[in-house]
Amino acid sequence: MRVTTPSGTSSAGDGIRFSYVCAELFGVFPGCGPLSGGNSVCITGSNLHCLSEVFFNRVLITDQEFTVAPSGTFLTLVAPPATTPGPVLVHGIGLVETFPPITCTTSPSIPYTYYPSACPTAIRITPSSGPATGGTAFQIFGSDLYCPTVTIGGVAVPVSTDPPGECVTGVTPPHAPGNAPVVVGRACCPPVTVPLGFTYGPSTPPRPTGGVIPPQGPTAGGNTFLIIGTDLTGALVTFGTVPAINVVVNAAGTSISGIVPAGSGTVPVTVTTPGGSVTLGTPYTYVQPPVISAVSPTVGPESGGNSVTITGSALALTTAVAFGASAASFTVISDSQIVATVPAGSGTVPVTVTTPDGSATSDEPYIYIPPPETVLPGPAEPK
Repeated sequence: MRVTTPSGTSSAGDGIRFSYVCAELFGVFPGCGPLSGGNSVCITGSNLHCLSEVFFNRVLITDQEFTVAPSGTFLTLVAPPATTPGPVLVHGIGLVETFPPITCTTSPSIPYTYYPSACPTAIRITPSSGPATGGTAFQIFGSDLYCPTVTIGGVAVPVSTDPPGECVTGVTPPHAPGNAPVVVGRACCPPVTVPLGFTYGPSTPPRPTGGVIPPQGPTAGGNTFLIIGTDLTGALVTFGTVPAINVVVNAAGTSISGIVPAGSGTVPVTVTTPGGSVTLGTPYTYVQPPVISAVSPTVGPESGGNSVTITGSALALTTAVAFGASAASFTVISDSQIVATVPAGSGTVPVTVTTPDGSATSDEPYIYIPPPETVLPGPAEPK
């Protein structure tokens, strides 16, 4: 800055240097509001008396429509309406009356979120379990999740929402082991409870006792299993890399039940809780259900007692052989052959083989042959 008097003009290097001050925005409180606008908000910052305009995205608010505190550290205004829900950016512009004028734009812009008239819905939280010490990053999925409040076990949790309003993220607080309700709320909306809540597990790893019961089953899965132990709260179970279905842990955390998924071969069984993972000492074996390819012979006397050879596959674990509804004694020769003793019977009947992994019925039935009729001689004709 130079100063001119009747005695002359100071040089550029003399006197005082002058700088223009621009406003700076820090935050909007509250940080969200209805799509219809009309709610009062407070914007904090510095040198706000320098502002002549404030913008919510492209919606202009002039200095005639907001009030700046004498300190210049905050201003109040009424939020304008918006057309779509979600976040917008708020910035200000100040005009310094020089020649030519100098325009100051606040940077960076600060966010403000519009929420729709529809209330939030919440369908699930992922993951659904974690350690009692807290600190598990989670996501809640649903719709219209703008500006939510979230509590887990009654404790308020800071969260953020993605722009489409379909996902909320946060970190779990500490909680005692067990299930904690997860509740999502918003001003003027009823609270929404997330199905199944969040399960807090012990900080110690699971301690299963023995192996999975039963240790084998069909390749199609679908059979139930049981695992016994301690510290099993919040457990997930995998057979190989495939998660078990409908896993349920009892309230004491001492047993797990569920449904075995489909698979093949011999696979490890792993129990995972918030406290860690343990692979059971005994693996699980998927066994093919039995197959009957042939029965020989396919006919025999009604009195039974004759031997029949049944060929096929996965016959080694056979527990029963039946001709129709009648059980037959049998001997397993190999995984592909059984010799059975036909029980007494009559008519045409199916042949069934049963193993722990299912049953198989022969394509061709077994036929009981009745004994030949005895023809008695008639009376002698008179001579």
